[in-house]
Amino acid sequence: MEPRWGHAVVVGGGFAGLLTAHTLAEYFERVTVCERDLINENTEFHPGVPQARHPHAVLARGAELLEGRFPGLRAELAALGAPVYDVGLGVRYRLPSGRLPVSALGIEIQNVSRTTLERAIRQRVLAHPRIKLCAGFVVDGLDLDRDGGTVTGITGRQRGGRAHSDRQHLPADFVVEATGRAAKVFGWLADMGWESAEIREVDGRMSYVSRFFRLPTDHTISWYTAGCFTYAPDINRGGGAVMVDGDRWLITLIGAGGEVPPTDLDDFLDYAASLDVEEIPTTITAGTPLTPPYRYARMANRWICYHRLRRWPQRLAVVGDAVCVFNPVYGQGLTVAAQQVQLLGKLLADTPTLTDLAQRFQREAGSLIQLPWSMATSSDLSWDPAPPSRSARLIRWYLNHLLDLIPTDSEVASRFIQVQNMMSGPTMLITPRMIAKVARQSLRRAPN
Repeated sequence: MEPRWGHAVVVGGGFAGLLTAHTLAEYFERVTVCERDLINENTEFHPGVPQARHPHAVLARGAELLEGRFPGLRAELAALGAPVYDVGLGVRYRLPSGRLPVSALGIEIQNVSRTTLERAIRQRVLAHPRIKLCAGFVVDGLDLDRDGGTVTGITGRQRGGRAHSDRQHLPADFVVEATGRAAKVFGWLADMGWESAEIREVDGRMSYVSRFFRLPTDHTISWYTAGCFTYAPDINRGGGAVMVDGDRWLITLIGAGGEVPPTDLDDFLDYAASLDVEEIPTTITAGTPLTPPYRYARMANRWICYHRLRRWPQRLAVVGDAVCVFNPVYGQGLTVAAQQVQLLGKLLADTPTLTDLAQRFQREAGSLIQLPWSMATSSDLSWDPAPPSRSARLIRWYLNHLLDLIPTDSEVASRFIQVQNMMSGPTMLITPRMIAKVARQSLRRAPN
C-alpha cells in the first residue's frame, strides 16, 4: 500500500506502541517509535514494563488479531516452547462452585511470557523499512499549531539530557500516545488548557507475587494452566501455575481486598497450599526456582474517558493502557489494546484525510472498551465497601448463579469461555435459554 501521509510518531515502544507503529507504517512514509528505555530488538526485561515478570494472557481473540498482523507468530512462539492448546483440555480452573469441566471447546490459546511475546513482535516491527526506533528518548510534551487545536509533533530529549537546553522538537503529521499507565498526556492536555476527561477507577486492593520455576524433565503433567481466582466478598486468595516458553513455569499468588501474598519461599508454598488447587503447590514443590519472587500491586482498573470530551486535539490518538488499564488478573489488557489498534487501522484505511480522525478513534475506542470494562469491574466493585448500585447488584446476582452452573453444565461452560476470550459478546450469556437456566439455579439455591 502506498503511504498517504508523511511522518507519524508513536510515544512508547511496548506492546501497544509496537502494534500501532506496524499499523501506521501502512499509511505513513515514516514512523518513529520514541521509547524512554534503552531497548533494542533483543531486549527482554526493561523498567518501562514492570509487570512483565508476571503472567500475561493473550485471549483467543487477541491471538487472532496478532496472527493476522504477524503471520507465523504463533508458530514462532511455539518453537520457543510456548504451548498451544484447547482451553477446555489444557486448563484446570477451580471456580467458587467447583472445577471447570475438562472437555474440548475448540478454542485454542497459547501461553507465552510477556518478554518473549514483546521481543518477537519488536523484532518484526523494527525490521519494517518505514519504522525507526528512537530508544532512550524522553518525551516531555506535545507541540501544537498556532491555533492550539492540532498536534504537530512532540518535544523531548535523550535520557540524561537537560530539560530545556537539550530539548528537541520532532515534527509529525500524526502522534499516538502508547506509554501505558505512566502516560502523561492527561497532564499535558490540561496544561495546554484542554478540558480534563473524567477518570473512572475501581480498585479491588489486589496484589500478586510471581516467580519462575523449572520442573524436572521426567515430571509428567497433563495440563498447561491451573488456578483459582479471588471472588468478593469471601475469597480473597487466588493463584495460578502457567507453563510458558523456555521450559519454564510461572507461579503467581494473588491477594484481594488488601490481602498481600508473601515472597518468602516457605510462606509462598503455604499460601499456595491454602488455595485448594493442588496443582499449584505440587508444581512449586517439584520445581526449582529460577528467579526471585516479584510483587506487583498497581492493579486498579482505571479508565480515562477521552471519548466523552466534546473537543479533542486534531491528529492525536491515545491507545492501550494510556486510555484504560484493566486489573491484569482478568487478562484483557493485551487483547483490548490489539482491538484498539485494529480500529485505528480501519479508520485510517477508510478516510482520505486526518481531519477529525483522532476524535472519531477515541469515541469508537470508548465503545470498544465498555464491554471489557464492565466484565473486569463487576467483580472488583464487590471489594469496595461502598454499597453497589442496583445494576451492579443485578449483574453480580446473575454472575453468581452462572458460575454455579459451569462445573456441571457444559453448555454454560463453553459459552462462558467464549465470552471470556472475547470470541463472542456477553449476549451469548443472556439468551432466553441461559436466563431460564440461571432462574432455575436461583430457585434451587433459594432458602426454604
